[in-house]
Amino acid sequence: MEEKILRLLRENSYSISDISRKIKGDRRTVSKSLEKLNQNGLVEFRNVGMAKLWYLSKSPLLGLLKNKKTGSLIKSLLDNPLDGISIIDENKNLIWMNEKMRKKLGNKKWGKCYEVLAGKSVNCPHCTALKSLQSSKSLVSKGTINNSKYDFITVPLKDKKLFVEIIRNI
Repeated sequence: MEEKILRLLRENSYSISDISRKIKGDRRTVSKSLEKLNQNGLVEFRNVGMAKLWYLSKSPLLGLLKNKKTGSLIKSLLDNPLDGISIIDENKNLIWMNEKMRKKLGNKKWGKCYEVLAGKSVNCPHCTALKSLQSSKSLVSKGTINNSKYDFITVPLKDKKLFVEIIRNI
């Protein structure tokens, strides 16, 4: 059922009634499937009058991070490693960083990754972010922050709108 719904929502946004009619499914079953897909961060909705208009999530990972259940689990997993980890969008906006990064950087404001993470006003010369998103491959570069040398490991996510950057002190 979920696969049929996802295929249909690739075309357009639909209400539960429209989805039920198009995939020839029971309205209650479709509703439960949509809620499950929403909890998994794959679909979102907006209210139009009394109806919910369902559509594919623009960024499944971001949807999962916003979800109360899965978001706290993912964040706790990412908060535990030895390396600094951040999630950055395609426009280089810092969306999230783990506890290690927050402690290392202090109470810096959110903003562009190069401003917050490297203290620069322009893109870092070693930046692999956009190359990584375009190639869909993980890339590694070396750089410095406050006179310390680091490996910057950029991992693009499948939706090509976000990437994870791991910063490892070398």
